[in-house]
Amino acid sequence: MEKEEAKQVTDEESFLFAMELAGASSVPMVLKSALDLGIIEIIAKAGPNAYLSSSQIASQIRTFHKKQRCTFNVGPFVTSLG
Repeated sequence: MEKEEAKQVTDEESFLFAMELAGASSVPMVLKSALDLGIIEIIAKAGPNAYLSSSQIASQIRTFHKKQRCTFNVGPFVTSLG
């Protein structure tokens, strides 16, 4: 009887485990996006002691739209949001 009680998981523990599983995929997705957008290179070019704001980084991001085969700068749009 004691073993069954010890194996029971509370609702709170189940919820915390579900949140952990849901959050586990966000870090790889964010890292992939940062690499795809070139954010890592932008920060590296600035140097080890440089401080860059999000608007400074966004102004340097350039993306390539595959269907239109053109390059456009997303910086002004992103900086106007914040």
